[in-house]
Amino acid sequence: MNGYITPNRLARIIELPIAMAQTEIRRGKMLQVAEITIKQGEQLELRALTLNLVRILTFGTTPTYLNSAFGLCSVGLYFGPMISSPISYVKITTAGAAIMNPYKRKMVKSPGTYRVLVSNNTNDIDMSVCVTGSMKLYM
Repeated sequence: MNGYITPNRLARIIELPIAMAQTEIRRGKMLQVAEITIKQGEQLELRALTLNLVRILTFGTTPTYLNSAFGLCSVGLYFGPMISSPISYVKITTAGAAIMNPYKRKMVKSPGTYRVLVSNNTNDIDMSVCVTGSMKLYM
């Protein structure tokens, strides 16, 4: 895609926001934030992804991780419904925000159903999180 964007090309680019308001996620659970199906010849670009751990709701407990690679909580773009082998993800280990590297966009070209999933990766802590981000679908 070099040069000018024509009105015809612009009409085939869709901006897709990723947004989940502050939500409680129970221990060991996962929530689906978004789902998009890509057809042959289409491309999906993950442009930004931010996870904010607003509050830990279970106090006085040392976390027991289900998957230590994903920290306390994580959000990512996955192929299919399982939380394994994310295309891109953001993890958080303490209260605050974590941001995907904005200079490293992820482009997906394979047909299929892709999901943005947020998960609580602990066995004993409930937490409150919110997720934001953006994607572009090139048709």
